[in-house]
Amino acid sequence: MKKFCFLIIFATFINANSFTSFSIADEYLFKKASYHAPWYACYMEQGGTMRKCVGPFKSKFQCFNYRWKLAYGQRWLGCFQ
Repeated sequence: MKKFCFLIIFATFINANSFTSFSIADEYLFKKASYHAPWYACYMEQGGTMRKCVGPFKSKFQCFNYRWKLAYGQRWLGCFQ
């Protein structure tokens, strides 16, 4: 009986811990870039579903300037660090 109770408590602990821990995707979303991190211009090609990024750029202004170099039909997503 003691083993069964221990097993129930242990399973509950493992299950509760898995709901409260961060996944890799959450860790990526909460990362903050440093002040001197490079910038990347991201876009999608016409009819495509994959995000493509070009860079690195030294400043946000250089990154936004790349927007005007995109070919017709490509969708601008923005600049990211």
